[in-house]
Amino acid sequence: MDRWRLILALGLLVVGCAPMPSPTPTPSALLTSGALATVPSPLPTPTWIASPVPLMPASSAEIHRWPAPNGQWVAVVDRAAGSLVLESVLGHRKEVFGPGSGVLEVRWSGDSSHLAVARRDAAAPPTAAAADIWLVILDAEGPRAPMLLLKPEAGLPYAAAQFFLGQWSPDNGHLLFWSGPLSASIAADGLPLWCLDVQSGKVMALSDVALVNLTYQSWAPQGQAVVFTNGGYRSALVGKWLARYDVQNGNVSILVPPEEIVPGQVAWSPTGEWIAFAGVPVDQTGEIYADYMGWDNPAIQARRLYLLDVASGEYRRLNGDEVFQDAPRWSPDSRSLYYIQIEGEQAQVMQAAIPGGEAQSVAGCQAPRPPSAGYYGQVEWDAVFEACSVLK
Repeated sequence: MDRWRLILALGLLVVGCAPMPSPTPTPSALLTSGALATVPSPLPTPTWIASPVPLMPASSAEIHRWPAPNGQWVAVVDRAAGSLVLESVLGHRKEVFGPGSGVLEVRWSGDSSHLAVARRDAAAPPTAAAADIWLVILDAEGPRAPMLLLKPEAGLPYAAAQFFLGQWSPDNGHLLFWSGPLSASIAADGLPLWCLDVQSGKVMALSDVALVNLTYQSWAPQGQAVVFTNGGYRSALVGKWLARYDVQNGNVSILVPPEEIVPGQVAWSPTGEWIAFAGVPVDQTGEIYADYMGWDNPAIQARRLYLLDVASGEYRRLNGDEVFQDAPRWSPDSRSLYYIQIEGEQAQVMQAAIPGGEAQSVAGCQAPRPPSAGYYGQVEWDAVFEACSVLK
């Protein structure tokens, strides 16, 4: 759990949730402020990546490696040195930011053409707004020179000592991120969530507090909206609701209210009709269960998968199986939903037909159940899915 420990160590500040765009910068303002002087033209819409972005990269001590989804490059971040190097599958190396640059993490776009880079000025005081976000575009000739995407002025609502990077939209036009100060307790209990328009530089507020968990957010296949689990406090078992942000009008709406289901991991189907999410009925959870991470926690055992019809807004249980279910992931044609089911001491990948929901286990796709149900109920399932060749 190296990445989660880093999140706890750095922390962020909770701020207001009303949509608040930053002033749209003119080309001259961008140039003089050191921000993105040459705005790249949008690339073609990439092939949809059905699986949620992994919560953590493979890492060793302070060296963290983020492979690109297409397998052609690996972003190597040395957090101790603050450097970023790109390594190609052919053995080429490109230093993007040298030692002392304050690089903390990166986030690849689904088509591997865009790499967002979050930095912090290590020499700045802990309370200073010392964070920025850069963009590296990769084309047939390799990585271009980095461009500054976001360097907020002090006093702006999203100015912060630290940024954490969320998911890219499928069209590479928008990037989610969290912001705030260096505080372990604040980071654990949720951070303000924002959406950056890469072309205009506008920043819109999605939530005053949402957990730093990439599997808790999922974009519509054309990038017109994003669905996310909203609400603060570190427990996955209380105080959450399913929300939607629409890019065109900037509205944030509630899809599933907090008095019905406590949602968690979420996945928008590649064809756009369905949103699958894991959740616990409110009448089967509560504060007495919130902080216990054992598998015998009744609230954890009550987690099931749900399907939300995007057109009607109605949702229902995926099926009638009375067993722990989590981590929805779609097939490219949206006809199958893969997910985790606990069977005794094993975590088993299941395949359910959509829309019917009838499920069967996937042969060879299982791993030992984790010793506990993750961080306050936020379970990391990458090890199980990595053992499943059908999802590769």
